[in-house]
Amino acid sequence: MWESLIESDDRTPLLDASEGARVSPPFRHHSAKECMMSVQSFLVRMGKFSRISGLVAALLSLSAPCLPAQDSQASIVGVVTDESGAVLPGVTVSATSPTLQRAQVSAVTDAQGNYRLTNLPIGTYEVTYALDGFRTVKRESVQLTGGFTATLDIKMLVGALNETLTVSAASPVVDVVSSNPRTTLTLETLELIPTSRNGMQALLAQAPGTRSNVDVGGNTAGAIPDFRAFGQGNGAWPVIEGVATASPAIYTSVQPGNYVDYTAAEEAQVNTFGNDAETPTRGTRVSLIAKTGGNAYHGTFLGSYTNPNLISDNIDATLAAQGIRGVPIEERWDAAGNLGGYLVRDKLWFYGGINGRVNNNDVLDCTKPDGTPCVTLLTQRFYSVKSTYRLSNAHKLIGYYQWNLKDNETGASSLVSWESRFHQTLTGNMGKGEWTGTFGSNVVATALFGFWNYVSFQDTVSQDPSRYDVVTQKRTGSSSLIYWAPNTFSFYRYQTSSTLNWFVPKTVAGDHNLKFGLDYMKGWSKFDSPPHGVPGDYILQFFNSAPYQLQAFNVGVNKQEDDRYIALFLKDQWTVGPRLTLNVGVRVAFDHVYIPDETKQAGTFGSIYPAVNFTRVDGAPWNTVVPRLHASYVLTKDGLTVVKGGWGRFAQIRGTNEMEYLNPLSLKSTSFVWRDLNGNRNYDAGEVNLDPNGADYVSQTGTTTAILNSNESTPITNEFSVSLERQLAQNMAIRVSGIYTRSSNNAIVVNPKLPDGVYTVPVTNKDPGPDGKLGTADDTGQTITYYEYPTSYRGAAFQAATRANSPGLDATYKSMEIALRRRLTRGAQAMASYSVTKLAVPAGIANPDITITGVRTPNIDIFGGNHTTEWSFKASGSYNLPYEVLAAVNYELRSGAPWQRTVLFTGGTTIPSIVLPVEPLGAEHYDDLHLLDFRARKEFRYKSQRFAVGADIFNLLNINTVVSLNNRSGSNFGRTTTAGGNTATLPFVPGRNVMLTLNYNF
Repeated sequence: MWESLIESDDRTPLLDASEGARVSPPFRHHSAKECMMSVQSFLVRMGKFSRISGLVAALLSLSAPCLPAQDSQASIVGVVTDESGAVLPGVTVSATSPTLQRAQVSAVTDAQGNYRLTNLPIGTYEVTYALDGFRTVKRESVQLTGGFTATLDIKMLVGALNETLTVSAASPVVDVVSSNPRTTLTLETLELIPTSRNGMQALLAQAPGTRSNVDVGGNTAGAIPDFRAFGQGNGAWPVIEGVATASPAIYTSVQPGNYVDYTAAEEAQVNTFGNDAETPTRGTRVSLIAKTGGNAYHGTFLGSYTNPNLISDNIDATLAAQGIRGVPIEERWDAAGNLGGYLVRDKLWFYGGINGRVNNNDVLDCTKPDGTPCVTLLTQRFYSVKSTYRLSNAHKLIGYYQWNLKDNETGASSLVSWESRFHQTLTGNMGKGEWTGTFGSNVVATALFGFWNYVSFQDTVSQDPSRYDVVTQKRTGSSSLIYWAPNTFSFYRYQTSSTLNWFVPKTVAGDHNLKFGLDYMKGWSKFDSPPHGVPGDYILQFFNSAPYQLQAFNVGVNKQEDDRYIALFLKDQWTVGPRLTLNVGVRVAFDHVYIPDETKQAGTFGSIYPAVNFTRVDGAPWNTVVPRLHASYVLTKDGLTVVKGGWGRFAQIRGTNEMEYLNPLSLKSTSFVWRDLNGNRNYDAGEVNLDPNGADYVSQTGTTTAILNSNESTPITNEFSVSLERQLAQNMAIRVSGIYTRSSNNAIVVNPKLPDGVYTVPVTNKDPGPDGKLGTADDTGQTITYYEYPTSYRGAAFQAATRANSPGLDATYKSMEIALRRRLTRGAQAMASYSVTKLAVPAGIANPDITITGVRTPNIDIFGGNHTTEWSFKASGSYNLPYEVLAAVNYELRSGAPWQRTVLFTGGTTIPSIVLPVEPLGAEHYDDLHLLDFRARKEFRYKSQRFAVGADIFNLLNINTVVSLNNRSGSNFGRTTTAGGNTATLPFVPGRNVMLTLNYNF
């Protein structure tokens, strides 16, 4: 629907089809017996789906054997006529491009003058049209992006064949057929707009409607990328070279392990709503296509360096009063090089890339024992290779592999002492093998096998016991905030995918472009937490420095959860008439999660967590049929205004960690009253009654009693959208969209042995105000009452967990977006967008600790939920000045994130202390963020070589907007605090900094 394309020539079409609706490559039937049999076998194992499996197998018998869909291929279609408008059969249409592994691709127009060139790699093409008795027509600079179908309708004039007419005309910028909104970032966009080239964050920052990590010159390099659009973060679907890199475990907004080499990208596509049946989830979809080789050797080198002496001090009096001082960057640079070419011309191409980054920053709200600032140290490495082998003019093989390393020492902040930092070593792998081929004149097929994984090991620095003060929130000793180290997280996904397109023209009901597809994914997650040795298998809790509780863990665990997902989809782009196109589809999915056989030896606290021999447990299968119905209708005869919209239903994909509540090897803890009898501020035998049903028992995370709900069903999201698009002028268009989303049937974890009805004992406290002290001037006068259960329900005997669907926890999102674009023409391009979302989210739904592992209690409804509004405005552009000078800007204005003040309340018996909000979320907001980046670059040319030197200025306005503070009442309330994370970033926007850049291309 919307293509934020950056073209290099104003003759390149942005229209995915004209009113003739010749929209996609045609296809014919192809047998798939072996694939059908394997699918039937899987469905039989899923059980009770004989009718569905028969239908699915019948559909697959019409399609190719297990062939995947891809975003990396494109098409050129159209009709050829003479001066009078009569169609011309027999015209030879030929396309040439440096991206083809052969001299040209050709087709001949049929009796109706139609032609099709399909299965074309992305790139820039020259298309010629030749017929005896007519002048040859040449169309230049036709740029194709992934999944794009360019419609070129050509008029030929009578004349000699050797006369050539070169067509030069502006192309439409409104796609009147596709209902799938898409922002396409071509290589020119990725290179021109000033970003830090910081992987997924840099891609998301350029797309309308998205709200990712706030990055200033690369300060969030290494941070887990945040996939959030229109107030929603669940269901993100990142894809690299056709391989899904979404984590098999579910996390709100973020996608761990998605670290990619930005410099290796040839193109990226971002979808934020309107996903069709080919995409399994409703969330933000990012598809990255890597660079490739060619018949000419080509390469690049990119280097950047940020000099600490060129960083502006933006610390004002408020920050200085908190002891914050200095500039954040100690060392920051990155260097990347890549080379592409051929081993055998027109036959075997190769591409290889390497990228290294160092990002060492001071943590300005934290000091070491010697008084110097704490630091966070990050090194990243990326290696990628790609090969393309042409078997014949109709068939080729593609291989891709990427390896990355993240070495990180971080974790300290104003609340986490320097000794409590941790060291992380993360390695990731992903790759694919792919076959693509064309059969006859109307079948294109591909087959793909891919994999993605990462292993993240965290180790502690300190060998002292982990200590945490529940009042001051200060942590000391061994790392215990984000990672209670040592531990290892591992995630794996293997994928086979398939598609078949079949074009059925000229039926009674119009033209049909059918697409069949199959996805099979095998994923699992592992967690290993060995005994901690000297620091102890516990965390010591203090209350204003006084010994308070012992939190004993079941370490010595090595657990795994698995998921098997198979889905089949059918799409039809149905051209009903010259103005109306229906884009309809259905996706049938079978989702199965389970815990394999596992064992565990008894650890330090064997009386609480004895040895375990665990037999496989299968979760409730989620089997769904979800339709997607969209349409586009051209309102005006000139084809420049179109209205689009529709409805899509999306089924949540199971996360492996949704089984954690059932897994006895999941990390668990039990808290007891602790008496430090010898005053050594460490735990010694005899200081705690470790009977889980005894008088010292306080609480438990996780449970030793889990109950499988075999009737748990799939959470469902319904999305409605409508858009109006209008081409305002040549190369400029506007889109106005409205989106309504409703998430229902959400699943939560509950304790059936402690239902809401037993929380009958009220505990009432006065709100002490921000200073945390009663009887002072800031007391609010309000009282907060939480509820605990009677002592007759105390003890591990009343701890259990199960998952259940809750019909009363629906969430809604109402969004509006305006997007304006001028594509790159005559050296200038620009994009701008404004989006706003009103959220109505009940308490607990957006919190993975609640929806996945933690038990929901009625106290979460105290000022719970999210009923706020968020908005953002983005603008970017570039302009080529005289003398090969480039100037570019990137600006974002986003609403400040909402927050709420919380208080640590005490006084209960079975719940002796609890942290609760005392005001609605959104009663407080961070300041709105104004972030402006600027790029200036001078290019020099020598024959086919290009050199460029430049400077990127990030945070040109030198703002210091706070993005993270302590919201707990007490002595640290309102203190600017580095947020917990696996890569510490400043709790405020770092000062203006200058990145010097060097580019070389040949």
